[in-house]
Amino acid sequence: MRMDAVLTIAKKEFRDYFTSPVAYIILTVLWLVTGWFFTSSIFLIGEATLAGITSNLDLLFVFIVPAIAMRLISDEKRFGTIENLLTSPIKAKEVILGKYIGSLAVIFIALLGMAVYPVSLSFIGRLDWGYVLGVFAGYFMLAGMYLAAGLFASSITAQNVSAYLISFVICFAFFMLGKVLPFLPDFLAGAFSFIASDTHLGNISKGVIDMRDIMYFVTFSALFLVLSEWRLSAFKKKKNTASFIFLGILAVANYFASYYFFRIDMTSVKSYSLSKASKKTAKAFEEPVFIKAYFNGDLPAQYMNIKNYLADILQEYKSYNRAKIKYEFKNPSGNPEVMKEAAESGLSQIQFTKIAADKYEVHDGYMGLVMYYGDRKEVIPYVKDTSGLEYVLTSSFKKLLNPARRKIAVIKAFGSGDFSEAPELEALIRENYGIEELSPGSSADGFSAAVLLSPTDEMKDEDLEWFHAVTEKLPTAIFIDQLNVPMDTFYAAKNKCDMAKLLAPYGVKLYDGTVLDMQNQRIGVQQQRGYFTISNIVNYPPLVSVTNFSPSPISARMERAVLPYVSAFEIKESSSSGIAAFAFSSQKSWLDTITVFNPLQKFLKPVDAPEGPFALAVTVVKAPLRMALLGTSRFIDSSIAQDPSSASFFLNIVDWLAQETDLIEIRNKGVLFRPLKKISDSSRIIFKYVNIFLSPVLILFADMILWRNGRLKREYFKKIYES
Repeated sequence: MRMDAVLTIAKKEFRDYFTSPVAYIILTVLWLVTGWFFTSSIFLIGEATLAGITSNLDLLFVFIVPAIAMRLISDEKRFGTIENLLTSPIKAKEVILGKYIGSLAVIFIALLGMAVYPVSLSFIGRLDWGYVLGVFAGYFMLAGMYLAAGLFASSITAQNVSAYLISFVICFAFFMLGKVLPFLPDFLAGAFSFIASDTHLGNISKGVIDMRDIMYFVTFSALFLVLSEWRLSAFKKKKNTASFIFLGILAVANYFASYYFFRIDMTSVKSYSLSKASKKTAKAFEEPVFIKAYFNGDLPAQYMNIKNYLADILQEYKSYNRAKIKYEFKNPSGNPEVMKEAAESGLSQIQFTKIAADKYEVHDGYMGLVMYYGDRKEVIPYVKDTSGLEYVLTSSFKKLLNPARRKIAVIKAFGSGDFSEAPELEALIRENYGIEELSPGSSADGFSAAVLLSPTDEMKDEDLEWFHAVTEKLPTAIFIDQLNVPMDTFYAAKNKCDMAKLLAPYGVKLYDGTVLDMQNQRIGVQQQRGYFTISNIVNYPPLVSVTNFSPSPISARMERAVLPYVSAFEIKESSSSGIAAFAFSSQKSWLDTITVFNPLQKFLKPVDAPEGPFALAVTVVKAPLRMALLGTSRFIDSSIAQDPSSASFFLNIVDWLAQETDLIEIRNKGVLFRPLKKISDSSRIIFKYVNIFLSPVLILFADMILWRNGRLKREYFKKIYES
């Protein structure tokens, strides 16, 4: 195959797109639609994300890409130039590849025009550029596959409309397969899950370059290109055996890629690859650890994705200790022996809903795993999601390596609280620690750390002396609430606990007042207007959204934490004091002494109010003290701050106290938040107009220049020939 012939055809095809209105119309429509999708949701989401595009672009390509591809071969047939092309020394594969590359360049221009979205977004938010590259790489490969399908459709017919419709049907089938997997019979689900573009696009568009996904797009693109070559070769009465052999090689490569693969995690925080702590834990096994995963083979497609992800991550663990880590998947479906084995291992059946015989049916099955290490055993009864799976697995491995459970003391003094308002958080703590109450006068022996939650009552001197003695013996966290804010009235009352006296030995003080912040968690409120109930989403400054963390093991990989009705610490940081703040409010925060926090009221900053950022959480590390102090305990109450980061933040503090910091790095990988900066209304309008109209205006301006240059050339040659 001659590459000079391929490139000549590619250049000719690319020029043809832009010497007619076709490319300009397609690109203008695409950019206007994607720009509108992007800007209509970005400020509602409030985060630096491309979700407004990714949720619609695959469907848009189903309509757009066939329009780009429909004329590639059909025009040659319609205008009678196909005979000249095929009787020339140029091979059919050179024609196909040249036309494909030329039209693929148009796809590249289309995606290049969308680059304005992340570039403009980077000025008002903190983007993960690895994720951005993954999004564009994924959609480029998807469009390339659709384009190859369109090229094949164009080789079948001489009518552009017919070519478009055939191509649309093929692309729409790839698009829809991922959506209808739950409705397919079990024996088809596996094969159709592989064919569906959603399965492979999802990984790449998250910023994970997986060899299996690349092989998928390359293989199906090659399939349609080979079929297109076969159609053209029929005119020349030649066989394209070599191309079909190449296609067979790709099919075999796909098979082996499912067993031997590699992935590149391009995200900035390596969200989809094992952390150093997990690798270290995997390497720590000196004896074989056996992992048995029990997953029913007739699970619905959405659950099979969990099984596939589990298999991938177990393979990654194994790659760091191949001799010791061994795993296998067992299918209990229709196998009484395996079902009995799973039940005896400590797994319980879970119920899942399937669609069968045109109705919903409830089935029992297994989605758990059991780990064996010598005479030790750990059971994960239900793998219900892929998020946080690395944390679950690594913490289970650590229990196998060190089965001794540390105990956390919940101090019951000064009217302090417990975990009754946060049962889910308590369950998460109990996965790795024992929890017992510790009352004044009791011995602190046998505990690894202690927590004091929201002391509210007056303190007796002997109880305070006992508590200060405990903090010198145990690493301790104190979660302070200066105000009690009922969620039904929002009228605050000051707690009776003397915080200054409580904190005096630690060298910190509390500011008088509550931190309010324009960077906050929005909440839903309802108003009764006559017979109607009106629901609104409003900003609520008392729910401070913290995104400013200093380097600390507690805040490692933390993107944000929501702290309700939080107080600020007055500290003097120095190496000798051992005091360091690790969580701060934003620069748009202020201190306020208000006692009414109704979400419907306007929170206006007083002229003389102290301005942030303020220290909201501090550590005190100075022998014999190891302490964490937070200006609120309300963030663990799920009825107030329903945010996944809240539990992670609390667990990080407990791990830091118990000096189990390895788990902190893993836990926070899935908690991501990249808020947008506050901008004026006029800046917001400019942002929207730039993203919607900049690329269309540039392409139309380029069209005018090309048209003008073409007209000047025609006039120049006209004068030459007339003379």
